[in-house]
Amino acid sequence: MASSIKEQFVIPKRYNTWSLVLMAIGVLSIIILFFTAGSKQDEHLSARFWAALLQNSVYFLLVVNAALFFITATTLAWGGWQLSFRRVSEAITTCIPVIGHHICDTDGSGVWRKSYSISLGGSQYCG
Repeated sequence: MASSIKEQFVIPKRYNTWSLVLMAIGVLSIIILFFTAGSKQDEHLSARFWAALLQNSVYFLLVVNAALFFITATTLAWGGWQLSFRRVSEAITTCIPVIGHHICDTDGSGVWRKSYSISLGGSQYCG
């Protein structure tokens, strides 16, 4: 009996080229934005850049964690219907360490630059 699902998916060369071009555009955009806004002495402009970068990282981490939750929930429920596209969810969850490391770096650089201000009671804590 022949299986209708291919055992190995090969990405066409054109898709691979497009994805690399789009990734390069994204990285170049972040670098240009860092030099035009993120590294300036203007406190509000710099904070806006770092806050947007941190917010985007947290958003993508939540999307990836939703895929991980999907895998966990269907595995615990002994679901068999998701097996045909389980590899997609597993591939999405492989970037959890990368995004988590990026969030720690972004958050750590904010603490190092003392750009976070937290009010605890009546005192102000920067750090």
